Amino acid sequence: MSRRVSIVLPSLLVLGLGCGEPSPPQDSESSGSSSSSASTTSTTSASESSSGETTGGGEGTGDTTGVADASGTGPEPGVCGDGRLDPGEDCDDGNDSPGDGCEDDCSFSCELDADCGEAAACLGAPSCTDHVCTQLPTPPGPSTCTTEDRSDGVCIDGQCVPSCAPDAPFELAEPVVELDLPDSRSLEAVLSDDQLTVYFSSDRAGGAGDLDIWMATRVSAGDPFGPPEPVVGINTSARESYPAVTADGLELFAQTTAVPGPFAIVVATRASVADPFGPFALVMGPNDDNAYDPFVLRDGSALYLGSDRDGSPDLYRAPRVGLAPEFAAVTPISAGMDVVNTASLEGHPVPSFDERVLYFGSDRPGPPEGGDADVYVATRESAADPFSAASFVAGVNGPSRDLPTWISLDQCTLYLQRQPNSAGANLWEIWRATRTP
Repeated sequence: MSRRVSIVLPSLLVLGLGCGEPSPPQDSESSGSSSSSASTTSTTSASESSSGETTGGGEGTGDTTGVADASGTGPEPGVCGDGRLDPGEDCDDGNDSPGDGCEDDCSFSCELDADCGEAAACLGAPSCTDHVCTQLPTPPGPSTCTTEDRSDGVCIDGQCVPSCAPDAPFELAEPVVELDLPDSRSLEAVLSDDQLTVYFSSDRAGGAGDLDIWMATRVSAGDPFGPPEPVVGINTSARESYPAVTADGLELFAQTTAVPGPFAIVVATRASVADPFGPFALVMGPNDDNAYDPFVLRDGSALYLGSDRDGSPDLYRAPRVGLAPEFAAVTPISAGMDVVNTASLEGHPVPSFDERVLYFGSDRPGPPEGGDADVYVATRESAADPFSAASFVAGVNGPSRDLPTWISLDQCTLYLQRQPNSAGANLWEIWRATRTP
């Protein structure tokens, strides 16, 4: 407004002089200057009026963005989705893809972690990073979960996979024929989490001595395993058997006769899965007395094992101490409860990943369809609780001897070793049983 007033004011003075009112004296130079200024101002005002560049009230900035010119061919008003940030928009990425940081209404997908909602099953707490909500799998590894359509499941790679009830019957077990050889012992099979790698014991030709540790791989869990090979770097002329491998594949536990005493538990390590294992080293802790049948938790935090240190073969657990292959003193499983350890023989402990379920072998009296030794299972509410009474596992036990060696994360696939009905005492085979949730 001040610019227009200052321009119009001289014109009013000129008009006032034409009405016969006295005027102050002025020289010819001033008079000429005033006339020239009035003329220039009049021309400028006319030009501004015809150009349409000023806005109502005289407060326009002269910016023509989003305003059509007189011909109607100028730029169009800004709209959400044109890829240009316009007034009133948080963002404009030129697309309508949701959740990419900029929504189809040109608002941010999120600004705070709270904008991302609650954590989904098997995923960590959501976070807002660069206006995008992200959720990562909950570490470490598998955990139990509940989904809308299932009451029980296990988290695997961020997905809630249906799990099998521990007391549900298995379908009839069958031999893993590609791992078994006639007239050779094949036993104590354990698998990786993805079931693509198997480690087992065998006295077949091609090993270093008595029983040795072998391995085989496959492309998918539904395929047969490829030809087995002895594990490099760990087998000796003594007996190495009962392998147990951590989930990262960097530690391999076993039992051996290469040290004084009937058996001892040893461990071999490597820097990466591409490297060979180093030689076995004695595990400190459980070997203060006869120890055998090791099963390591997938994170290496504890060992389950068998021992006859109290006069009868029973099951024990030893927690790890620090990062070294050293474990605390062993404690019997469910001491005094007489539900896992009994006056009968117990061995081959196979805990679930959360230690709430324990499969094991025992020669205790069982149903008539059982044999000299059978597979049993015990459960508990949490790893801190005692186990309930053990029950006979239906569908896997035959008339001879059956002992468990590995259970899948979802508890739907069980590997075991079996003595065929017509076999001698030293002939074992690797078998597998499955069930559906």
